[in-house]
Amino acid sequence: MQHMAPSQWLMQLNGALKDVLPTGQFATAFFGILDLAIDTLTFAAAGSPNPVLGTPALAKGNGPDIRLLDSAGLVLGASHRAQYADQSHRLPRGGFLFLYSDALIECGGDEVGPLGQDAVPDFVRAALAQNRQHPLRPMMDSFYARTRLPLRDDLTAVWVARRV
Repeated sequence: MQHMAPSQWLMQLNGALKDVLPTGQFATAFFGILDLAIDTLTFAAAGSPNPVLGTPALAKGNGPDIRLLDSAGLVLGASHRAQYADQSHRLPRGGFLFLYSDALIECGGDEVGPLGQDAVPDFVRAALAQNRQHPLRPMMDSFYARTRLPLRDDLTAVWVARRV
């Protein structure tokens, strides 16, 4: 399994989960390999929320170019015939990858509704404006300030930064 493509790895994991998960239970996943020698992220996904990729701006003074990646794919454990596709994107020094569970986009509060997938890039930009070195801290502070507690779903948030 050491030299498998992310899509192949997800296919094997899917087959194993299909055999053990109770009917109606599924899992989402994002499996990526960051090749530092060629500044490339190669990944496959199984229905996870769309990750955010940030790359250094071409023009000095501009913030990073930020966009959602497509993480479509059949959830794990739904079908033995599930197929997954590899995608590759440049992730050079100074870039970042933000991964999160669906609680970030689906949990809301009394005053505001859920954040939603389309608002995530702006949510990331706002956090970077507050703390470029450690944006996850202001991002989570903002999330909890607008969200009813206790959360009705688990929350996972991971920030992977390529240092300059």
